Amino acid sequence: MTMLAGDAHGLGRGATGHSMPSFAIIIRVDGFYLTVNGKRALNLASTNFLGLGGTPEMIDVASRTVEKYGVGSCGPRGFYGTIDVHLEVWGRPR
Repeated sequence: MTMLAGDAHGLGRGATGHSMPSFAIIIRVDGFYLTVNGKRALNLASTNFLGLGGTPEMIDVASRTVEKYGVGSCGPRGFYGTIDVHLEVWGRPR
């Protein structure tokens, strides 16, 4: 959780008046930089250290992969079942 300016406890107020956490909002990623809450910052918290994540080729591959497999927090064979990627990584049974 990132505390925002003027928010000493990292909490805001929701529609019901209850306390809610405040989060930094990333609105743009431009190479090694991103825009967070309206401020341009060097992105030191990314695994995109080579800057390849925003290339047209990577965007295309990522889009096709999400369309084919969907998204989730993990992909264990025992939970989701065996898919082609598991067979490629672990080798096809003989």
